[in-house]
Amino acid sequence: MMTVIGLMSGTSMDGVDAAVLVTDGEAIGGYGPTHFRPYTDAERAVLRRAVAEARHLDDR
Repeated sequence: MMTVIGLMSGTSMDGVDAAVLVTDGEAIGGYGPTHFRPYTDAERAVLRRAVAEARHLDDR
């Protein structure tokens, strides 16, 4: 069994969610703590600029 952490930031750009769980790679053996950290206004501004600039990239 491994202890792993998952991180996610959704499209709302409100912050980052983190969750810990125990798994063998297929089945979940247990859940650990979770945490949410909101983005600061400055971090959110950087993310919005990055998304706006990415719209101009060619699809690959």
